[in-house]
Amino acid sequence: MTNKNILIFLPDVLRPRGGGPSTFIYNLRTALEKVSKDKIDSDTFVTRNYVVHFVHAGIKKDVANIKKDKLFLLKEFLNPPYKMIKKFIENSPLIYFLFSLNFRMKKLILEKLDIIEKCKVLYCPDGFSIYYMKRYLKDNFENKIKLLQIHSPDDIVNELKKVSEFYSTKNIFNKLFHHIFPFEKFSYINNLGIQSTNYFVYPCKEAIEVHLKVNKEIKKFYDLSPDKFLHCPTGAPLLVVNKKREETRKVLGFKESDFLVIFIGRHNEYKGFDILFEAIKNLRKNYKDIYLVSAGKGSLIEKFKKDKEAEKVWKYIGFVENVGDYINACDVHCIPNRESYFDIGLIESLSVGIPIITTNVGGHRFFKDKSKGIFLINTEMKELMDAIIKVKSLKETEREKLKKENKKLYQSNFTLEKFAQNFLEMIDTVLKENN
Repeated sequence: MTNKNILIFLPDVLRPRGGGPSTFIYNLRTALEKVSKDKIDSDTFVTRNYVVHFVHAGIKKDVANIKKDKLFLLKEFLNPPYKMIKKFIENSPLIYFLFSLNFRMKKLILEKLDIIEKCKVLYCPDGFSIYYMKRYLKDNFENKIKLLQIHSPDDIVNELKKVSEFYSTKNIFNKLFHHIFPFEKFSYINNLGIQSTNYFVYPCKEAIEVHLKVNKEIKKFYDLSPDKFLHCPTGAPLLVVNKKREETRKVLGFKESDFLVIFIGRHNEYKGFDILFEAIKNLRKNYKDIYLVSAGKGSLIEKFKKDKEAEKVWKYIGFVENVGDYINACDVHCIPNRESYFDIGLIESLSVGIPIITTNVGGHRFFKDKSKGIFLINTEMKELMDAIIKVKSLKETEREKLKKENKKLYQSNFTLEKFAQNFLEMIDTVLKENN
């Protein structure tokens, strides 16, 4: 009899917003819960054919945030030295992540070892997880079917290096950490995990190209066994819009006649925020009613806040929970990535219906000819500017048609129910091949 137990593993907390594997797996968990026949506990769901177990470090519990009250400093000085060191590490997300990786992996795996050992399929979001599974499952590891789905468009260790370099400008401790941390060892461990993988999972075939460029181990695997690269289209919850468009615009300080371009996500070079910022500045030479609204975090925020024209062209709203209200209040969503895996933010915007301009790279190429409300462009500023003006020049009736097309695309392809169906069908395929 085929083993019907499936493990979905995340060595981090689940977050309903924020992107990456934490949000992806949060959405997958919600999706499978919606279609499950039974629920054994909060992390175990019985679907039509399988028992799916989620193992993770909690839900929306951010260890990097420490409550700051009036006695904060006093408490810090009253704590023993080791507690102060612990607090410092917890206040440095990257340092905490890297130094606690071994501890967190071991703790999660050993705490849930009885569940993990009975699962036939192991789904993991990075090579580190598979490496540590092999380390602690020992002989039982080889009997498992390992699925790996990496969510970063860059090699994960390269991305960690860039984040570390960004934090190194903050203080001397982070700078020292950046220079002494053994990133090459981390790369070696991650690649060992990749080498132990049986299948690689991608949201579409177009998303594969980004990893073939940046990771030699994945490229080697693909050249030998392209049939082991599976496609499982993702999904996202329907974004809720609570406020009327004019209410949110009033909060932002804009008139109904203003044309608002929204950017959501990490403000960095990969996401092309610098291209978009400069494009808006250039457009405003002739169109004074165009403004940029952006939400999220990233390394370029402080740089562009210093731009002398920033206050005139850009409204930065930080990290917000009610993102649906802000998308609904804007006129076009720009996603000018230089490289792309598959942005969940694009799917979320489809659910609201806003026209979308994105670059014809990586996973975003999947959307070619899928909806007239999605404008695919090359990664050049002039094309981005032309596309923004094209959307701006549309009549209200034409924008409404685009809005309906995008909503229709979301409903037919990217709902949570469709996400759950795609995932379970992929598991069907994997187990059939290995039966």
